[in-house]
Amino acid sequence: MYASPDVEAVVAVAKELGIHLGPEEAVLYRKYLMEQLQEFDTFVQARVEEPRPPMVAAARTPGYQPRPDDDPLNAWMWKCRIEGATNGLLAGKTVSFKDHIAVAGMPMRLGSFALEGFLPDFDATVVTRVLQEGGTIIGKNVMSGLSGGRGTGGGIGDYGRPLNPHNHEHVTGGSSSGSAAAVAAGEVDIAFGGDQGGSIRIPAAFCGIVGHKPTFGLVSHFGIGFGSDQSIDYTGPMTRTVEDAAAALQATAGYDPYDPRAMRDGPGGALGRRRPGPVQYRVLRGLHPDLLSRLPHGHHQ
Repeated sequence: MYASPDVEAVVAVAKELGIHLGPEEAVLYRKYLMEQLQEFDTFVQARVEEPRPPMVAAARTPGYQPRPDDDPLNAWMWKCRIEGATNGLLAGKTVSFKDHIAVAGMPMRLGSFALEGFLPDFDATVVTRVLQEGGTIIGKNVMSGLSGGRGTGGGIGDYGRPLNPHNHEHVTGGSSSGSAAAVAAGEVDIAFGGDQGGSIRIPAAFCGIVGHKPTFGLVSHFGIGFGSDQSIDYTGPMTRTVEDAAAALQATAGYDPYDPRAMRDGPGGALGRRRPGPVQYRVLRGLHPDLLSRLPHGHHQ
């Protein structure tokens, strides 16, 4: 139960914050404050029975933190191997998760020493769905500390800066930095990152891979840490091919009762809409000759 402040306490706290309340204002403010505190206390004291999220592949080994010689790009916070279903959209694919996504029994540190020792006892919804669709989870990726350093990756975090596999002197972008580096280096097929201000799209661009930020409500954010605001929190796949991104989206999208913002159905056959045969590139007029020469011969219009 919270302590109930009197009018004098309200005036004193307001003064510390640079707010000057007159006597009548303080009485009115305390009235509304008490109403809010009562509602908050009702929520805190509530004992609502909630079902536990499902866990696929519950028999799993704890994994390990890789040594530098096992992780030359500093892309991995943790390595493990959790086998999914034998069949599914992601069968045969390796998958990793940014270290703000809960994988039961694996450390979740969000790039900060402050969360050292935190072990989730449940899986995020995207983890469950990856396993149900046959993906094999091989670890968690380094990220900018507490999802900071959006864009160019200025905020590195307590576990160092992942190296861009194309050029170690270039940044990976952030905050899904380790995810982009691992995918670009071919160390994992699909990595799920997090995006609030470009944190999937920018590192994907800097590392030359595909990064997809799904539309609002399409992919569940349940079990994913450091939510800035429900309207801007997203998770999505980072891959080397559009086909893998489509498969990851199709495997994980759809309604989730654990996430209040999950309101939409899955994409329903995004993979099946691609026409067979070579990819056709549409080239804008004025494309630089060096870029044009990199396209496969005969595959552009």
